[in-house]
Amino acid sequence: MTTINTNLFNFINHGLENPLLNTIMPVFTKLGSFKFIILLLIVAFIIAKFKNKEKIKNIILICIVSVLFADLIALILKFIVNEPRPEATLSNVHLLIVENDPRSFPSGHTTTVFAFITSLMLNIKGYIKNYKVICAILIIYGIAIGFSRIYIGVHYPFDVIFGAAIGICGAIAVSNFDDKILKYYYKVIGKIKTKKA
Repeated sequence: MTTINTNLFNFINHGLENPLLNTIMPVFTKLGSFKFIILLLIVAFIIAKFKNKEKIKNIILICIVSVLFADLIALILKFIVNEPRPEATLSNVHLLIVENDPRSFPSGHTTTVFAFITSLMLNIKGYIKNYKVICAILIIYGIAIGFSRIYIGVHYPFDVIFGAAIGICGAIAVSNFDDKILKYYYKVIGKIKTKKA
């Protein structure tokens, strides 16, 4: 398994190297960071709240919970597995960015993105037009983020695969409790409004 993981890493990190991707991937990979996704969701939540779009607000809220839940699992696994990043164990890694966290498994970016897009796909079905097209775009986006993490040299392919699996499973798990999550949220908000009044 380790040989397959390393060979796939070298193929993507070295074999596919070209000037265009060298320019695009370090920038594109930031679109899958936890900070970016959470900020995006918070801004969307605030806009939906001010425009009184309750359905959209609820969808965004569940997406936020899905991302937080999946990323918590990924964070715990990072400390348990404690796998070093490729540049720490392999020579001649084509490294395009430097990550402060030395732990590689699983990919946090991929976990975040797949938790987000899975939750979104589960909740927008029957609510928007061109559902299949939107899902296809979201899946391509998720795969591209995972690919970027390998290409820029900070993750092995298995880190990305397991990160995606954690994100998907985390979002599905949260979706099974979405009614309870929303009920609890509105209960808490109701208490806060009562106290302020």
